[in-house]
Amino acid sequence: SIVQAALFQNTLVCLPTGLGKTFIAAVVMYNFWRWYPEGKVVFRAPTRPLVAQQIGACQSVMGIPRAEIQELTGQQQVSVRRRAWEEKRIFFATPHVVSNDMLAGHFPTHQLVCLVVDEAHKATGDYAFCRVVREALTVTPHFRVLALSATPGNDLPSVQNLINNLLIARIELRTENDPDVQPYTHGKSVEQVVVPANAELRRLRGVYARLQQVYLNRLRGFGVCYDSNVEDLFRGKLMKQRDAFRARGGMDRARAAQIEHDFAALERLVHGQKLLDVHGFGAFLQFLEDLKDKNFARELCRGDIYREELLPLVQRYVAEGKCHPKLDKVEELVAAHFRRLSMADPTAQSRVMIFSQYRHSVEEIAARLAHHAPHVKVMTFVGQATNKSSKGLNQREQAQVVQQFKTGGDNTLVATSIGGGGPGIWEGDLIVF
Repeated sequence: SIVQAALFQNTLVCLPTGLGKTFIAAVVMYNFWRWYPEGKVVFRAPTRPLVAQQIGACQSVMGIPRAEIQELTGQQQVSVRRRAWEEKRIFFATPHVVSNDMLAGHFPTHQLVCLVVDEAHKATGDYAFCRVVREALTVTPHFRVLALSATPGNDLPSVQNLINNLLIARIELRTENDPDVQPYTHGKSVEQVVVPANAELRRLRGVYARLQQVYLNRLRGFGVCYDSNVEDLFRGKLMKQRDAFRARGGMDRARAAQIEHDFAALERLVHGQKLLDVHGFGAFLQFLEDLKDKNFARELCRGDIYREELLPLVQRYVAEGKCHPKLDKVEELVAAHFRRLSMADPTAQSRVMIFSQYRHSVEEIAARLAHHAPHVKVMTFVGQATNKSSKGLNQREQAQVVQQFKTGGDNTLVATSIGGGGPGIWEGDLIVF
């Protein structure tokens, strides 16, 4: 029913990962390729690894000759891409390649009949996804849009923005609990594990709270912040109080500059609290070290609490191998999983996936699990480096990790995030968030 809708209306398909978005895209693309012998069908994915993955996944479904299909990336020469646009009919490409070639006149926009947008939630603002649709509309309104996303938006305005940008006329939404989806999903057991704070975490929280309290007290003294306890702070609340201060006006420049400075410092410290509470000591230490390079944090880093108490304490804990109690629990769960598997059937295969939002904690988790080799064969998947202190994977390395995990080279993946990757790639017997 979803395919039928997508054939005749611009459709946003919202399905959980692994439930068939790629299959739907392949069937729709095949039909437009068959219906329009001179038409161009374009599948756009946000990164080169995803482009390569989707070619393989779609080809396993579509009965289209490989000679009709072309992968296009920014690494290819313009002359190569121009010739491909003329000669081929089905394309898998990154958004910027399509956008740039369309604006340069290399892409025959008048022949576009179907546009598939993977990871469609990225279609915001002036992103290349949106530019392609806008540019195509100036030439022809007669093309189908199929948008794919497991997470189209966090709120109604975000979803509406996506709908407007991609000319969506229909939404097909399914969850794992829908009757027409349940027959195709595996059973799963969800368990919430509550991990109490250990002595080291409680001590760090206490010292760090005193550091935050310095800035909170100053802002209270200026009459621009109304919380008395740092435990009540979160980023959204601070930003609202800062915006209210800015709207008020009527304050001398030196005083206003000091308030802006204190808001910036406290907002950053609140972010550090999340790293400490959620991601562990190593990520928190990296955060504290990075503060030294921030202009607004110079006073903070020269203070006694930071310089003589907090930083030395975190450094000592990390050097001694002390860690967030969640890391101990993850190690315990994964080791027990493979131990049970080995006892039941020494030849059995299993895959485990562990997700963390912060790349430094990914490295910590992987290092801890590496102690359990050869039963636990761990690999990491992180995004590309965003600053000089972070080591990421380039897109070629990401593709290698995807292929290695898919084919069973390693059995435990620790990742910051996973994009769509076609059926069967991100399946596991144990998944830890």
